[in-house]
Amino acid sequence: MSQLPFAISTKSWLDLNENEKRFFEDESCLHPSQIEHIQLLKPAAARRFTTWAFSSIPSGFPDYDGGYPNKCKISIHDSWNDETSIQKIREWLHSLGIPLARDVHLIYDFDCVVQTKWNVVVRYWEKFAWSVGYAMTCIDHTLRWACCFHHEDVIVFESYFPLTLAQLTTSLPVSLLLLLLAQ
Repeated sequence: MSQLPFAISTKSWLDLNENEKRFFEDESCLHPSQIEHIQLLKPAAARRFTTWAFSSIPSGFPDYDGGYPNKCKISIHDSWNDETSIQKIREWLHSLGIPLARDVHLIYDFDCVVQTKWNVVVRYWEKFAWSVGYAMTCIDHTLRWACCFHHEDVIVFESYFPLTLAQLTTSLPVSLLLLLLAQ
């Protein structure tokens, strides 16, 4: 990935053993053209990348006050195994405005970092998030945003760029949303 400030080494999906594929729930659903866009960083590269990323992401992301100035979130608690709900989350992820061809990294832990494209994350979010222990953080090389998939209940997106009303409304209580729409 040439946009990073350092070189990284990866293993392609086809070179991964079953244990190394544990971050993805069901590989049988993968379209062959998207398999080439999923790579696992080798352990030393994963540790270097994670150290770099977490030293640059604003402190407090995503659990505390602080972090990025613009925030939105969506509940995924009732979205598992329901294709309509899964599609709703895909649409929400797409609405975040990240270019679909953007290279991104999914950080599961210091030794497990996946490199892929944003469109692959949008399409298979539930397959990537299925194996999350505490959280999986998705970022790109700019570090101007971060998307955290918390263990089976919420996705938090934070950024330095302004969010749209559609993105924000998924985070608001219904009473506040109705008040805003009435104005």
